[in-house]
Amino acid sequence: MLRAIEPVKIGGAIEGRVSDSSGTPQMGAVVQVFNHQDQFVGRISTDDQGLFTFGGLLPDVYSIRVSLATFLPAFRSNIIVEPGASSLLDVSLSGLFSVIRVLPPSNGKSGLVNDDWKWVLRSSSSSRPVFRYASASTSSSGTHETVFRDSEGLVRFSAGDMNSAGAAGEMGTAFAFATNVFGTNNVQFAGDVGYGLTTDSPSASIRATYSRNFGGDVPEITITARQIEIPRWSEADSSQVPGEPPLRTLGASIADTAHLADSLDLAYGMGFDSVGFVEHQHYYSPFARLTWDVPVGVVELTFTSGNARPELGIDPATDTNSELQHDVLALNEAPAVTVNDGHMRVQRGQDVELSWSRSLGSNALGPTEVRVTGYRESVQNAGLLISGNPGASFANDLVPDLYTDSLLFDAGNYHTMGFTAALTQHVGDYYQVTVTYGTVGVLSTQDRQLASTSPNELRSMIGAGERQAVTALATATVPHAGTHFDASYQFMDDHDAMTAREYSTDANQTQAGLNFTVRQPIPSVFGLPFRMEADAELRNLLAEGYLPLAGGNGQRLYLVHNPRIVRGGLNFRF
Repeated sequence: MLRAIEPVKIGGAIEGRVSDSSGTPQMGAVVQVFNHQDQFVGRISTDDQGLFTFGGLLPDVYSIRVSLATFLPAFRSNIIVEPGASSLLDVSLSGLFSVIRVLPPSNGKSGLVNDDWKWVLRSSSSSRPVFRYASASTSSSGTHETVFRDSEGLVRFSAGDMNSAGAAGEMGTAFAFATNVFGTNNVQFAGDVGYGLTTDSPSASIRATYSRNFGGDVPEITITARQIEIPRWSEADSSQVPGEPPLRTLGASIADTAHLADSLDLAYGMGFDSVGFVEHQHYYSPFARLTWDVPVGVVELTFTSGNARPELGIDPATDTNSELQHDVLALNEAPAVTVNDGHMRVQRGQDVELSWSRSLGSNALGPTEVRVTGYRESVQNAGLLISGNPGASFANDLVPDLYTDSLLFDAGNYHTMGFTAALTQHVGDYYQVTVTYGTVGVLSTQDRQLASTSPNELRSMIGAGERQAVTALATATVPHAGTHFDASYQFMDDHDAMTAREYSTDANQTQAGLNFTVRQPIPSVFGLPFRMEADAELRNLLAEGYLPLAGGNGQRLYLVHNPRIVRGGLNFRF
């Protein structure tokens, strides 16, 4: 009797179990798999036992993302799939820390077992999910421990349209690197070097982050330093010439998290900044976010003061930028420095938000989510861009913008308050639409004509108010090609100098006007040891919110708070 020959298994699998911090299996968790080029491979939901299996995967290196409503998502990269073998994962979701453990292969039937794990903290902010990686080695004593592991790097080249007011903050060449040292220390470096678009003097920014897991206490320390050359504005010919002192900033911050109860978590921290231009100024930036998992959703109370904390609004489930990319973007958030009657001012803000979010389940299109937020925001020494020639009397109240021929003007202090309500509908596995209705803060003037050439007159004319606005945001990822794009438009029936909530931490916060962002992975060729990605960002393409004024010198001026930006870049990931 002939015995059938068992076919050779070419494909492998990724399988595992998803549970909460108490070990209870979680049904309906969304598990997404991406290949080594960050292209989407597939999506599956866990069964009633919290189990999932991705079979028929070609041998490769994969990444996996696990998300479920009311829990922070978890992400794990560098998962090796071998022919005929399964990579086993144990996923523990939590409102504070979400964990993915790689289980060692067993000789018999694969099972999800416990072992002594060496954890590695992977986080660039206390509000982002903390990624812990378990050692897959089960060797006995004497095993050599790798000094550096999970290392990754990014080099970015970018350029922008210098005719766009306030063209974004990138100096041309940026880099970032992250690694783990001895399996317990996470170290990240990022830098941005180049020339401002209006000066030939070099500028540079650098940022370093260190974090370590001390038995559940996971503080993160970040130090950022900048030196940016600023040209001098000459009223005689409305030009900018070298001569102003460079803008120097040095900032240090620490962030941590605390698990107060089974359903109550706290993220908090403090920053200290020293800013030098024509004078020196020092200030603190505390922040805290309290997250409460209630039976009908998630409630968040957030307080920030001093610098903005945009990373608190990042939703890892929809934001596919890596931590390295976020480090590069953080370098561009230099303090807005203005001058008032010859004295340096630094823009600072204070924001208090109370939000409630909940998953409404799935319909014929896909999952639906709702989020309602109430806020109150105060801003000191708000920096407004002025386009045009305001006259010689403004010479002691203007600072040239770092990247364009516009000028920064201290508009004084203001505060706004209101609410937003957002409904998010997932359409299949690749598309998502969010519609937001609420109030938006705007800056306006009582009159469009300056009676004199006094900067104090202009400052006294500017006031804040709230306008109703409707925003639509569409997000999509093209299957196989990996193209990811966002498109948004905010409609507001007014012609004021529109202002986004600069200090908001709302995940649904969008810029005013018409905006697009596109990211396109580029396939590697000739076996090159890096991945390439092209991106483009276009903000406020219709130039909405440009407030025209007639200056006291007869010149026409424009006040701009949300400038038009056109820029793009090429990323190399190692």
